[in-house]
Amino acid sequence: MIAADASITEAELVHRTQELYDSIVTGDQTPWKKYFADDCTFSDEKGRTLDKTKLVADITPLPPGYSGAIKIENVISRIIGDTAILS
Repeated sequence: MIAADASITEAELVHRTQELYDSIVTGDQTPWKKYFADDCTFSDEKGRTLDKTKLVADITPLPPGYSGAIKIENVISRIIGDTAILS
């Protein structure tokens, strides 16, 4: 479980976040199941607030003919105790 990680580096935060973004194109739900807590709350750009079940279900492949990529750049992070923030 992710919460059991003793510590995390900025590089690992970026890696995990990039893995989430990369999975959006193919609709791979695996990293979303792996990295989000079972009791998470997720608010998206559409104004929706989702629990983990609804969040994971919302990860589907892009429609045929669509492509894209999100690449993380200009990272700012704060890691304090068991809390990590990546912007």
